[in-house]
Amino acid sequence: MKRAAAAIVTLVLTGCASAPPAGPAPRACGLAEFGEAPGIMLPNPPAKKNPTSDKSAPAQVAAPFEVGKGTGEAGKWYDAAPGWKAWRLWLRSDASRTMSVHLQPFDLPAGAELWVCAPDGTTRQGPIGGRGPAGSGEFWSATARGPEIWLEVLVPARDKDAVKLAVDKAFGGLR
Repeated sequence: MKRAAAAIVTLVLTGCASAPPAGPAPRACGLAEFGEAPGIMLPNPPAKKNPTSDKSAPAQVAAPFEVGKGTGEAGKWYDAAPGWKAWRLWLRSDASRTMSVHLQPFDLPAGAELWVCAPDGTTRQGPIGGRGPAGSGEFWSATARGPEIWLEVLVPARDKDAVKLAVDKAFGGLR
């Protein structure tokens, strides 16, 4: 009888450890939530060069900015909803006409999701989970109109430390 009771206690405790968060995932990329989020100011992209007579040269459409910061070095973790954590970061380059990012590494635990948004709501990409859409451990975002892009990871609170994500580069659009 004692063994049966111990087995039931073990099952109950194990079930609690892997139970889903207390509520549904919160809505991503809310304006109020990003009001206090930390960000990274990037330099302005170089001015567009005058077109050359060499039409075979590719046109430069965006300037790359090295970022190289992960969830432990940039952005901030917040309590998002019961049982949920959110990591938020914005990136801005004032003279850029568009913004996009390359994330590597990209490895989110089960149930976690990344959202990429523009502050004006015109871009809303997500949820993206796992090791990214191609399963390669990297992610190329959509292009957001304007000089700023928002990143948000929503994750069950118990799995926050399993998030492996870094902003490798940001791209400021010239057109």
